[in-house]
Amino acid sequence: MKKLLIITLTFLATTAFARVLTITPTQTQTQWQNTLNSLQPGDTLFLENGVFNNFQVDIPRDGTAENPIFIGARNPGSVFIEGAIAIRLGGDFVTVSGLHFRNGWGLSTNNNPNREAGLVFQFRIGTGQGAQMASNSRLTNSVFDTLYNPNNDLTDRDMDSWWVAFYRGQNNRVDHNFFGYKPDFGVMIFVDPREAGPNPDVQTSPRSYHILENNFFAPRPYLGQNGVEQLRIGDSDRSMFSVGMIVRNNVFYRNDGEIEIISIKSGDNILENNLVYESRGQFTFRHGDNNTIRNNVFIGNERSNSSGVRVINAGQRVYNNWFQGLRGVNNWAALNFQMGLDPSCPLNSFYQVDSALVAYNTFVNVQQINIGHNSNAQINNTHICGQNQNRLFRPINSTFRNNIVFHNFTAGALGSVVPLTVVARNANNLDMDEHERDAGITFEGNLFRINDNVSWTREGFSRRPTLHFVRPAGSMFYHIELLDNPTLNPGNCLPELTGRAGHPEIESRLDVTGQPRTAPFTAGAKNAENFSTPPQIPNLYEVGATWFRCIRTYYFSHYTIID
Repeated sequence: MKKLLIITLTFLATTAFARVLTITPTQTQTQWQNTLNSLQPGDTLFLENGVFNNFQVDIPRDGTAENPIFIGARNPGSVFIEGAIAIRLGGDFVTVSGLHFRNGWGLSTNNNPNREAGLVFQFRIGTGQGAQMASNSRLTNSVFDTLYNPNNDLTDRDMDSWWVAFYRGQNNRVDHNFFGYKPDFGVMIFVDPREAGPNPDVQTSPRSYHILENNFFAPRPYLGQNGVEQLRIGDSDRSMFSVGMIVRNNVFYRNDGEIEIISIKSGDNILENNLVYESRGQFTFRHGDNNTIRNNVFIGNERSNSSGVRVINAGQRVYNNWFQGLRGVNNWAALNFQMGLDPSCPLNSFYQVDSALVAYNTFVNVQQINIGHNSNAQINNTHICGQNQNRLFRPINSTFRNNIVFHNFTAGALGSVVPLTVVARNANNLDMDEHERDAGITFEGNLFRINDNVSWTREGFSRRPTLHFVRPAGSMFYHIELLDNPTLNPGNCLPELTGRAGHPEIESRLDVTGQPRTAPFTAGAKNAENFSTPPQIPNLYEVGATWFRCIRTYYFSHYTIID
């Protein structure tokens, strides 16, 4: 009985002071802020129905792991945040949920008050050494749509705006949100790795381990310049910082703002299980080392400049991904190993690809895989630097292994179609011979088939006449079939590759179908026993805000062919 009494009293002690509070649209900024300042662990704060105009508040109070603070709409879908908006969340263990941001814009950031645009929601209060960084907090089940300052020139990059910003806290999460139309310049979501201490450019704290998951990113128009990413993880000056962010189970639909949908500019980040659909953009290892892109699905449906992954810097890993119907070439290729500049160049340059691993991926009807491409930016005055100003540095110590490349284009449909395009320039800006271009990459265990009778051979690639992909009626994916074996006996098509594998971090993981890999390990993103199973994509009923029903009509109208 005494033990039961102690447990009961402990429970009452931790819950007795939890309260339910409210704020209303008709209250003043001061009243809103006073209520937020009074929050205690375990409290719930409801925003009542209506339009909160010019909602500019700090959320400074901490919850605890056992008693978090909840701030959300009383009725999601009936609470609107409009006008000049600035929500600064500095507390730990706080959840913000169910809000609809619309007909407004972000207030100018504290450290640059002269900007005409700014930031809508951030996991930080203040700037510099006195900044209060949130940790273990969450933004969820909300909608951000058509947020820009109507007084701004949308074609002026100096008038850019951001919607959400992570900072140097830890374990913050942005999930199940709808990110809608953004017509102006500026990164939609930004991860700023700067430290809050006296030297912000020297990493002294652990990785952040923030999470971005189960969000829907609606179409974004092409603006033709840099700085229109949906997500940027880090920045050039601090690209050697280790952030450790996880980006998973998101849907990027027709995100055309610029070549980079996600720009990684830091280290040790993971992008996994995302769907990139009909987007004229790519996931880019722009700066920073030891990042991973795995188990993602890129479907272009033959849209021009639809793209996949661009590899720059050291230690990058690309595996278990499915690339289909991508029409990008050169920088926009389905996969692009980019040439590097002199190692003495500044951090915002293009560092040499070193120790990259590209393995167990499947490429179906992609127009180009590009090894050693040099963008125009690398040979113009913008990026002339270092002791070897006219030299481009090819990838080194890298591996392209156990991938499948398949084309069934008709002859001449896309010009000269080959599984792999190698283009680069040497120190004199002359075309390199093939050996010089890719001498730093080992090709092993790759399989290919081309249906237009192109004669092409390369060490490390085996032609498989029996390899065939078909697109079943009503399916958005190609499945693998064997022309000579309708029972799908994998032994006739794909050889055992255990002798060339040696990547336990890949082979011990689920393949792109979400099923385990079992020996013998076979090339491509699917293991043999999973050939007839489509790639796994995010559950379409679990991305975006649960109450924002227009996503269902808007989204599924483009996905009626899903199995």
